[in-house]
Amino acid sequence: SSSSSSSSSSSSGVVSSSSSSSSSSSSSSSSSSSGLAFKLSSKSFVSGTKIPVKYTCDGGETSPELSWEVESSAIKSFALVMDDPDGIPIVGYSWVHWDVYQIPAATRQIPEGATATNKMPSGSVEGRNNDDLAKYSGPCPPSGTGVHHYVFALYALNTETLTIATNTPLNRSAFESKYAKEIIQKVEITTQYGQ
Repeated sequence: SSSSSSSSSSSSGVVSSSSSSSSSSSSSSSSSSSGLAFKLSSKSFVSGTKIPVKYTCDGGETSPELSWEVESSAIKSFALVMDDPDGIPIVGYSWVHWDVYQIPAATRQIPEGATATNKMPSGSVEGRNNDDLAKYSGPCPPSGTGVHHYVFALYALNTETLTIATNTPLNRSAFESKYAKEIIQKVEITTQYGQ
């Protein structure tokens, strides 16, 4: 979490396609609630443990590598939301660190350090986060608020394009409410950071 907030509301459609590689330790989570085997993993951090400093505001805010496995012709695109639910008692909502929309259906990875570069999946769009930036903002809990948990949620969607206000951050709850009919399935991994 950070302490500034943004909320513009310009509605724009977004689009999708690609892949690459990275290294480090690994973590993963899988889901099969809709009958799809869906697995999300990261070579950048181990799910459930502290994220390495290089991915935080204390270490340069390099965006982590994320990769996933799923097979279904029903999937037309993916969306990624990273938020901090421990922001709720501080700012009143789950703080958004990264929103990525229109990730092409053929994509299976976002490489480490890809945010705000041409390494992002071709056609994907990074929405504005609660730090008022259209890119990844690393974990950065306010001093004295303890350890915060950061959830990376990947959504398999039944549409290539969402009509979405990319200037307005959407946390997991808001995204799931607004796009319930477009979500086929989701999978999450969690990390933590703080004093």
